[in-house]
Amino acid sequence: MFMLIYEGGADTLRFKEYKRTLKLFKKEEQYGKSRVVVSSSSWYEYETTIRHGDSLYFCMLSNGALLQIPKPKRDNDYGDECVVLKISNMEGED
Repeated sequence: MFMLIYEGGADTLRFKEYKRTLKLFKKEEQYGKSRVVVSSSSWYEYETTIRHGDSLYFCMLSNGALLQIPKPKRDNDYGDECVVLKISNMEGED
């Protein structure tokens, strides 16, 4: 499992083997100050948000698709042909 903790600003992650880019950024005028936006190059215009203090789980498949999933019960729930991402919004916490 790959864990990513958002602490503010804008971040871009590139997954070369999956040919995808993942972006984390703010859109305060649209979603408010307490949410971070998650956008994947596989989603085109779609975005999802994570509230301050919360975490979401995603599965990146070998074809580059990024799917939101429930919290895995074990590390190998989704097999070896994908990457499980846990993204947490901890902006402003020490």
